[in-house]
Amino acid sequence: MKVTKAAIDRFEQALSLDKHRIPIELLWDAMAKALPEQIAGDSRQTLHALITGIELRGFSLPKTKKLFDHTAQPPLPKWVQQPEKANDNKNILLDPKTYLWARELTFLAEGRRLPNYQQWQMLDNWLKSGGRNAPIVPVRERSFEIFNDEKLLDEFSKTQPFKQGRIALSVLRCVITPEPLAWEKGPSGSELKPGLVVENSATWRTLFLWNRDNGAYSSVVYGGGNKFSQTWQGLELIREIAPFDLILYFGDVDYDGLMIPFRAARNIHESLDVSLILDIELYEVLRCAVPKNRWCKNQQRTINDDLLNWLPAKLKDWLVEVISNHFRIPQEGLQRKHIADIPE
Repeated sequence: MKVTKAAIDRFEQALSLDKHRIPIELLWDAMAKALPEQIAGDSRQTLHALITGIELRGFSLPKTKKLFDHTAQPPLPKWVQQPEKANDNKNILLDPKTYLWARELTFLAEGRRLPNYQQWQMLDNWLKSGGRNAPIVPVRERSFEIFNDEKLLDEFSKTQPFKQGRIALSVLRCVITPEPLAWEKGPSGSELKPGLVVENSATWRTLFLWNRDNGAYSSVVYGGGNKFSQTWQGLELIREIAPFDLILYFGDVDYDGLMIPFRAARNIHESLDVSLILDIELYEVLRCAVPKNRWCKNQQRTINDDLLNWLPAKLKDWLVEVISNHFRIPQEGLQRKHIADIPE
């Protein structure tokens, strides 16, 4: 199969500029971006032809058959390698020291070489064409607007200038959109009461159904286990609809189950100026509902001092006893019949 020079040009431009050795997965991705019409059908033959095209331009292929994929025809290399001069030629197109950057990007003139120059130039053009006054949108919307690739900014924002604080997503007028949190608003009369985050889905269902009748919480939120360490930002949206001044948390009694709220608490306090603490009443109910002879065996873990100091005094001795003796208590030990008499 033959492909046009223009197709090879688009394919080469779509290749990752950060990787000297480009794996086959990224070659498929580059073809999908350059030639989306070739995703199906004779796509393997097309990719083979594109690889042949860039090989003629100086890219290197593996020397041994073991480094080719022979599961179908034609065989495809498991990676291709960019020549040094290819990177140099790309950077020659733009001299960062003499280029007139948008004021937000003037720091780029300090370096002799500019990795990802195409992306920086696209961002520069966007800023100069009024981008600095654009409305704030989610990161992936801005990424598609600037780069015509909704996922590119996810990786581009991990490059050194972002890590070093030379530029931030706020300059691009965009924000990270956390994964949505499942939640239920409390009934009438629960306004301004604490919000409750529950680690697991079964106990979340039990508690939001109980809360419908009792109104102890302004909202009951599904934390999603360890994901809550990243998704806690969704609490900001919940607070706009169901305001709260305090967040309570309930989950498993084990080291991991306590580290989830402990890690999130500092971020939540810094970002939302709200405290997250353990729900003492729910843990006390769980303590009564699951006697020692029903504690579950668990691996040995040691509670570190920071976590220990964060635990409520009323629960500390019991929690330490469970964990230090290599046990755990699942939150599912708490059922509707156990919480019927909790005061509102």
